[in-house]
Amino acid sequence: IKFIEENENNSTITGREYVSQFDDITSSLKEENGVSTSAFFDMETSCYGSPSTELDQIRLESIPSLKSYGELLSSPTWISASRDIRSKGVDTTHSLSAWTTPLLATNLYHGMRRNNNSNLRKRKKKRN
Repeated sequence: IKFIEENENNSTITGREYVSQFDDITSSLKEENGVSTSAFFDMETSCYGSPSTELDQIRLESIPSLKSYGELLSSPTWISASRDIRSKGVDTTHSLSAWTTPLLATNLYHGMRRNNNSNLRKRKKKRN
């Protein structure tokens, strides 16, 4: 997310505060639709773009299905909160969104352990 700075939206409320208000309003909708939040990371610096396009925050959120995501986005509360509040806080020309499903948000170590064990078995068979 790239937040709109205070002087850009002619308000005393910062873009980060608008997004926080949006989060408060939509948190129950996210919960009802199975959206889970893994982490919010505030960015100090990045190697993405130029200083004017650097992201302020990265959020890791997962959705259980496209159906639940569609239901979330079509909720009247979500629509009005996005239009009236979130849009005042997010610089959409420099913000990115990518959602994952729980199938993509797996434990990477589990897969590594399984692959390593199978490779070990193959090597043992070759030695014998």
